[in-house]
Amino acid sequence: MLPPFPPPDFYQVQLTVLAVFCAVATVIERYIGWQKKKASGEANAPKVEERALLDGSASSAAGTAKDIFAALRRNYLLVYGVVMGADWLQGPYVYSLYREQYGYSERVVGFLFVTGFTAAGFSGPFVGVWADKFCFETWVVSASQSAGVSQAGLSTILGDAMLINGIAASVAGVVSNQLVAKVHTFTSPANGISLIVDPALLVLGLRQTCFEGSMYIFVFLWVPSMQEASPPGAQLPLGYIFSAFMVSMMIGSVVYTSVVSHSLPRSDAPLVLHAKLASLNCLVASLALACSFSTSLPQSRFWSFCLFEACVGVYYPVQGMLKGSMISNDHRATLAALFRVPLNIFVTGIMLTGISENRQVVFSACSLVLAFSSLMTTFVIVPRTVAMSENPALPRPA
Repeated sequence: MLPPFPPPDFYQVQLTVLAVFCAVATVIERYIGWQKKKASGEANAPKVEERALLDGSASSAAGTAKDIFAALRRNYLLVYGVVMGADWLQGPYVYSLYREQYGYSERVVGFLFVTGFTAAGFSGPFVGVWADKFCFETWVVSASQSAGVSQAGLSTILGDAMLINGIAASVAGVVSNQLVAKVHTFTSPANGISLIVDPALLVLGLRQTCFEGSMYIFVFLWVPSMQEASPPGAQLPLGYIFSAFMVSMMIGSVVYTSVVSHSLPRSDAPLVLHAKLASLNCLVASLALACSFSTSLPQSRFWSFCLFEACVGVYYPVQGMLKGSMISNDHRATLAALFRVPLNIFVTGIMLTGISENRQVVFSACSLVLAFSSLMTTFVIVPRTVAMSENPALPRPA
């Protein structure tokens, strides 16, 4: 007997609830942060030397620390939001486009997904040096260090980036759902090395491989997994479900910002706090995927996926902060490109093993590697960040 199918507006209602909760949580978090700054006198920052942020030159002009931070934040988030919004519009219906409209088998769709990962795996090491100078994350980390922005300020920018990313993705999901509903075609949304010998860097790369690999596999599997839990022939509102996932990611970003801004106890240095968050985040993501395949109810599977997406919202700013603090500017994107090699091997290997017939096995594997990543982060990265915080003169691993 099939589980009861949720009412037609179930996913729209859940999206609305998540959006309202996220908005309220964001307002509360910002208000508390503003009150704390006002109480501590940080709202009236002293005059400091203003450095040029956009061209990287050594020229300076009068200004305030708050102006420097605001300029960096504004320029980075504006470009980041536009680029990510354009990319997300096709998000909810890529699988359905290939599988349902073009009629490809699920295995062929898997090969198409793998193509992008394979191309990235081959090209990553060659473009890494170029990306060390020009990629988004490297630029904002380097610019913040040149401008004298604190670690807390950088973590705020990275957290806001995930919030902007979630907003752009959520709006794109709703828009794509409306487009598909009107034109009845899934094409409409698209139309609209020696340095890594250090154990801490190896675990940092392992964490990226495990988490992002699980995330990319989730991107491919969430649609057939939700369809599997629904009655045959049921038309799921994939755009609304996708938007609910993106709002969940925004909630994760708000949680990250709240924890970093108002963390207790205050004895933890910012870098140590991020390392502990990294371990906890992998553990929660592991539990979310474990819960998703242990139930056949669409509502329970939906909320398990929402929890996983919330972990995605925490992952990117935490990982960005760890990489920004543990890897030098000259090597950051190069190492990131090298980290993507095992990531692409991991994703490609799983995608080519008959994934459509073994969803539970795949989710189980992702859950296990995330749990392993959590343990390794606890026993390797956390002690390293403690040592770096206690001895600021300690050189970076790379």
